[in-house]
Amino acid sequence: MWDNLAGVGSAVITVEGTQWTLVGAYEQARSILQDGVSFTSSGERILLETVRGRGGASTKGGGSALPPSLLSFREDKESRGIRKSLRQGLDELPAAFEEDASLFQELETRLAVTECVDLSETALSLSTTSMSLLLGVPARVTAVYEAWIRDGGRRITDTVLHQRVTAALTDAQSGLMAGLLSRGWSAPDAAWALVWLSRASVRTLARALCNTFQTFSFEPGLPQFLDAGGDVNAAVNEILRLNPPTSALGRLAVGEQEVGGRIVPDGSLVVPVLAAAQRDRSVFPAGAVFRPENDGRPLLAFGWGRHSCLGETVARSLLAVVVAFIRDRRLAFESAGPAVRHPSFCFSSWDRLPTRITRLSRSAG
Repeated sequence: MWDNLAGVGSAVITVEGTQWTLVGAYEQARSILQDGVSFTSSGERILLETVRGRGGASTKGGGSALPPSLLSFREDKESRGIRKSLRQGLDELPAAFEEDASLFQELETRLAVTECVDLSETALSLSTTSMSLLLGVPARVTAVYEAWIRDGGRRITDTVLHQRVTAALTDAQSGLMAGLLSRGWSAPDAAWALVWLSRASVRTLARALCNTFQTFSFEPGLPQFLDAGGDVNAAVNEILRLNPPTSALGRLAVGEQEVGGRIVPDGSLVVPVLAAAQRDRSVFPAGAVFRPENDGRPLLAFGWGRHSCLGETVARSLLAVVVAFIRDRRLAFESAGPAVRHPSFCFSSWDRLPTRITRLSRSAG
């Protein structure tokens, strides 16, 4: 599907009586994400509410507990300042993944040789562990997020989530929490910021990890590339190109706009489809083929522009640590049963990924 959209560049569909313009051409998608005036990020809420269903799990229990000033799609000066401060704090932290022994102990435990393990569960557990390390919050905080994701908002609503997380943040003294406090943030404001960040980050990291495991299982070119001395970061980049954790983002047209030769009415939804744009052969000649030797064109896997994912540097660092761990331990993954893809237009991941993990001999090639 994404290959076809990348080929035609754009397409128009109607959803609940509203016109959506899907954009699969790389340059057009990147331009739309960069332009926060003609195409505003308020479209992201519209896209997510439509895909999830209005009044669904994300809005039960009195709606989102997050204050508007912390929502990522806000354009006001205060929100921009918050995002800038958080991005700076996050960009300073990736080295923690390379130096923390507890993360490697978790990898040893979760990626042990076994006849069958559901790596979608492994991805979620590793994501929550890494978030605890990164944000400087107690493990019980990230355990709340893990329970929330599994619950799907049925009993643990946004309001309950916020109450539980805030209560557990009182003794956080390291990681990003400590960084925010050192920048003069009050403890309540820092807690709010971590709640907001963690909600998205835990799931984004889990999806990226799950897609990485799936690529090791089904793409022989990945272990071959690494075995031949290929660069770990190049491998991570190619995994993200073919399987970005977020497949599509929503933008709202302000005024009448032209997209892909089509006139887009004011107030209509424009959807840069990242999964298609990164297979645009005019930019990435390999298309849908795994080929890590791309020319370094920037990916859109974490968005682009002012509203790109704050934790991209962190996510890439964690994925590099995991890929290097699998390479160094000479682990081999193969399917141990039917995999179940997560049914979502916006997000790319797996709900079930049964996998057999073995260890290659040193002579294996």
